Amino acid sequence: MDKDEAKQIISAAYHEVLNKIDTSLHLDADYLMDFVQTTARNILLDREKSNTETDAFKNPQLLMDSEYQELARLSINSYSKYNENINVISKNQNEIINGIKQDEYNVLERFKSIQSHLNKEVDEANNTIMNLIAKVEALEVQSSIDALTKVYNRYALHQYIAQMLLNAHTHCDETFLIMIDLDDFKRTNDTFGHLAGDKVLIFLANLLKHTLRDNDRIFRFGGEEFVLVLTRIKAYEAQCVAERILELIRKNKILYQDKKINMTVSIGLTQMKPDDTFESLIERADQAMYSAKKSGKAQLKVDF
Repeated sequence: MDKDEAKQIISAAYHEVLNKIDTSLHLDADYLMDFVQTTARNILLDREKSNTETDAFKNPQLLMDSEYQELARLSINSYSKYNENINVISKNQNEIINGIKQDEYNVLERFKSIQSHLNKEVDEANNTIMNLIAKVEALEVQSSIDALTKVYNRYALHQYIAQMLLNAHTHCDETFLIMIDLDDFKRTNDTFGHLAGDKVLIFLANLLKHTLRDNDRIFRFGGEEFVLVLTRIKAYEAQCVAERILELIRKNKILYQDKKINMTVSIGLTQMKPDDTFESLIERADQAMYSAKKSGKAQLKVDF
């Protein structure tokens, strides 16, 4: 229940009671109490018929790390706390309706007090939930992006492939995976230092980003390995993309502290199959890439 809905419910009851007081010639406490009970019951019945809200805390469970789990726990605890407070307020209202036999003025004053407390609880609940949502969104970004190269990371790759495999029967013939591994990267680190190695990784990530189409995705798989996922593309076109990457990397050199760093890559290319799992798809691309390594490096191997 949001703030506007709470206001509407209380306001409806308030105006019904106030209108009855204004239009009645003779009132007594018993009559007014019966009218308040009937009004409240009708409003609740109408709300039950039109209530189509779903519980925001019963969405399908996400794959979350410990920070996500902690946020989920805080969300549930906060929801329970404010829900309990609202139930207490509702109970107090029912006690007024069912048990208090006072004059009209005191009844209306109590309604106003309940409305004020209810609005306060709703505001606090909404503020808490909005803060938690902001934290979750920040964690989603942090957990999906590689800190060094600023491309998607292995966790994001797993999520992306898992989603695609759910509909593999409709688009697997147009989805290809490219595994890229820098050749002799350890020698680069040993010769020029790890800072130079980081520069090479950043340079390669940027080159790949400018090579791919908007709907393609690039992920840092780990170390010096990158994975590209190409969609809505034919087999010969995917092979042309891989060949173009080989050529661009071969032609480009990195200048680090007045020294040129040459780099080459070995590439494996495979196509998604309807019965693939994440592991089988990665394994096939990985084996194609290692075949390129064993065959002399700086080349492409295909496994369709």
